[in-house]
Amino acid sequence: MSKVFVFGSRSDRTTLQLISALSQSGHLADVISPSDFRNWKKILWDRERKHLVITSEESEVAVPEVDCIFNRFRARAWKSNSEQYEFDTATAPITSFLQGSSGFVVNRPHAGWSNFSKPLHYRVLENYGFLVPQHFVTTERQVAEHHLKYNGTWISKGISSYRTTATVVDRSDMFRFDYLHFAPALFQRRVLGHEVRLHMIGLEAIAVSIASPEPDYREQARRSPRSVRMELIEAPEEIVAKCLNYCYDNELYFCGFDFVVEDNKWWCLEANPSPAFDFFESFGPFGITEKILKFLISTSKGQQYNMSKHVKSTSFEPFIEASRVQNLTF
Repeated sequence: MSKVFVFGSRSDRTTLQLISALSQSGHLADVISPSDFRNWKKILWDRERKHLVITSEESEVAVPEVDCIFNRFRARAWKSNSEQYEFDTATAPITSFLQGSSGFVVNRPHAGWSNFSKPLHYRVLENYGFLVPQHFVTTERQVAEHHLKYNGTWISKGISSYRTTATVVDRSDMFRFDYLHFAPALFQRRVLGHEVRLHMIGLEAIAVSIASPEPDYREQARRSPRSVRMELIEAPEEIVAKCLNYCYDNELYFCGFDFVVEDNKWWCLEANPSPAFDFFESFGPFGITEKILKFLISTSKGQQYNMSKHVKSTSFEPFIEASRVQNLTF
């Protein structure tokens, strides 16, 4: 029977949901969790044997490159620099293995890399034909005061891939603008409409429409789950095609696209390379977990998977693109 290795934390609910599904189907090989790193005595990527070998006092785990791997192995943020250095040093061979293995990895650490910088991410999304809301990043109070209006038309959100709460900008934020000098913020035009999360799983798309009274539906669901409603919808073919093109160029076999639909215009807010799909499954039987499970099992059996015949590549290189801009200064 084909097996799937899972790289991810046992304290992560998304990882746990997939582990449970793989276990119940009998397709779980093993779990490599970053929380276990203190118990690891040796980590070796044996390129000749094409195995990643993790040795502890109790056991030894060998992950062959030929097997299928689901990756949610995230870098942890430790309280002290010494702990961070210890973790980064210990897990470096794992990151290298996930990046360079000849096996099938969903997804590799570098896949969808532009998401780590939202301003760059928006530029990349635009290159694939997505509509992106007006936005700007600043560290200056004067710039924020000049551009922002306090009538509910702007929101503030994080710049990096770390999860933050999107909030509507109001006059009370004026008193915090001096902190921009120490912590730059991204301000984005608020698009009024219903939100859609579209999961791309291989060549298949699952779109879920989200109705929430607040701009951050995740935070709203935490406070009042019944106030958030979700339902399956059919996404337009041209939107799915753009998502597929993006996934192909960025080596994403699984990705979560966030949209806001306003007057039939699909505004793209993000392409998440490691989406927490379990959150959406708690609002209805949308079949996301089942699709992921089927996809992983089929690839672990060695079935050929090729996106290239379904897409039109629009690969984007930001540094080359920057060189084309006239009067560019650094």
